[in-house]
Order: sequence, then structure tokens, then C-alpha cells
Amino acid sequence: MLLHIAPGPDEFLFRAELTGLAARLPWLSVHARYTRTAGRLVPEHMSVLCPDWYDRETWACGPDGLLDALERHWAAAGAGERLRVERFRPAPVPSAGAGATPDGRIRFERSGIEADAPASVPLLETGEAAGVAMPYGCRRGICFGCLVPLVHGRVRDLRTGELHGEPGELIQTCVNGAAGPLVLAL
Repeated sequence: MLLHIAPGPDEFLFRAELTGLAARLPWLSVHARYTRTAGRLVPEHMSVLCPDWYDRETWACGPDGLLDALERHWAAAGAGERLRVERFRPAPVPSAGAGATPDGRIRFERSGIEADAPASVPLLETGEAAGVAMPYGCRRGICFGCLVPLVHGRVRDLRTGELHGEPGELIQTCVNGAAGPLVLAL
């Protein structure tokens, strides 16, 4: 099931394509909720929209208020581990003292371009500013279009503050910043 929330039909991204997919794929149902007529979604609506929501793996992307409410609702139902969210804003990165993330230098392996990479700036923006043709989809409403393999180094998820980085790991460049020197396979 895909639930898309938008002010109205004209703002429903990829409506024709998703409707076409739903017509061809028996396992996919596409539902729209238009806030101009139905109001904002609140988590309690989920039982009507998708009665088995607590048993499903769920991905949500949207404004902080909605995502915070969904996280509370899923956690209260004991289903918090089945909800994954993508936020439109990064989490603050510590700027000094214990726990601070150092700025780094990033090298784009294929192009040979190098640039300073401030810890609080998404790698996508750092690469674009350096002249690298960075892949992305988020600006078109397509999540995970910016994945790039990490060759070496560590990154910090700007949404959660989590440090990670294994060689070969696909890094979501729109929500991760440098946590020291790193190399990306671009």
C-alpha cells in the first residue's frame, strides 16, 4: 500500500505513474489523502486507511510534525522497529567539545576531485559545490536516488547523529556529512 498525502490532486507527485503501476501490480494499492478536503493525517487515521498497519514494514517521509506523531504512534503500538522515517531537515551536529564531528576532506575517486567537507553539510551539497555530478532524486520526490558507495572513511547521519561507514556501504549523500576524511566512488 502506498499512501500519498498532498494538498490536492495537482500536487500528487507521479500520480499517473503510480496509478498505472497499481493497475498492473495486484499487490500494490495507491491511496491519496488531500489535505485541502480531508485535513491533515493524524496517526489514528491509520486504522481506517490500513487496518493492519502495525504488522507492515513502513517508510514515511514528510514534515517533522507528521513524522514525530507517527514515531510516537508506532512506538505506543509496539511496532516502532517497523517504521523508518526520512526527514526534510538535518539534525544538529555538535560543533565543539566531546562528541563533535571533525570536518573532513572528501575525495571523489573516479573524478579525482577533492574538497573540504564541513561536518554539518550534506555530502550531496559538498560534491555539487566542488563540481561533481552527484546523483540525486530527493529534489524530485524520489528517495534514495543519491546513494553512492563509500570507499573509505566515516560519515555522520545528519538526521540522527549516528556515525557509520563500512567500505562498500551505500551512503545516502543528501542526509550524511563527513566525519573526517573520506573517499566516495564518484
